[in-house]
Amino acid sequence: MPPAVQRARAVKELFENDVAGLRAYEALDEPYALRFQLKCSATELKEDELQACLDLVEETSGHHYRASSINWNPRKKREEMKDKDMIFLLVRQCGVEPFSRADTRDTDKACPVAKPSSRQETSNTKKTTRRAPPTQVQQQAQLDDLEQLAQGYAFDDETPTPSTTNSSTPHPDHHGPILGFISFMFTWDDPPHDDREVVYIYEIHLSAQLRGQGLGTRLMSFVEHVARQCHISKTMLTVFTANEGAKAMYEKVGYEKDECSPGDRVMRNKVVKAEYLIMSKKIL
Repeated sequence: MPPAVQRARAVKELFENDVAGLRAYEALDEPYALRFQLKCSATELKEDELQACLDLVEETSGHHYRASSINWNPRKKREEMKDKDMIFLLVRQCGVEPFSRADTRDTDKACPVAKPSSRQETSNTKKTTRRAPPTQVQQQAQLDDLEQLAQGYAFDDETPTPSTTNSSTPHPDHHGPILGFISFMFTWDDPPHDDREVVYIYEIHLSAQLRGQGLGTRLMSFVEHVARQCHISKTMLTVFTANEGAKAMYEKVGYEKDECSPGDRVMRNKVVKAEYLIMSKKIL
């Protein structure tokens, strides 16, 4: 069996076995429950799903791109996200029809959740564009109360109660709006260790109403489980240096500045700070 097929099977098994505890977020009553959808290749993404993910990237990190020398290039970012080797784990809202972020003026009528006002996430670039920092990173609060997730969705004083039913089987219908995602890829480390495989986290984005529930940490944990299962000793990511909150969150879960991260440049009369930071975590 080809290694790529073996790895795809391993990723699917880890997802089905819920190694990161994501199923707990499915236990809420609709429309507050979430559904998780695994795409083992970007080729499995529908056009509207790809666009929804791209919109999340721009909403959360477009300002960081535009403030840097990299600038925001949606065409280039789309091409990066469409790489056939990119794996996506989508976070969807259950029981609600998808909506376009271009039509957010109408979402109060179309969707019973609070209209997303701001988003934070992480994006991380590798492969041919690895040295250009991706997007942002979610500033993750240390809260694990799923009831607060429901409160974040509710209007007025309505507070839904988590369902007592254990949703251990992925929901067959994954057509709710995409509220977040993480994408990652099996690839190679940078020199001097470019003969060593790593799992690179390219993006992690969550809608405002999903922040502070420990979900970002669990999504990253899933990727780390994938690395361990495939006997890969290191995970990597990229973050803008201007995003202090994201950097702090990554450090809290064990990431450090990688030796291949670019340093500051000393010019004749000044020091030019690096615009992005490459971070890594030892898994094995």
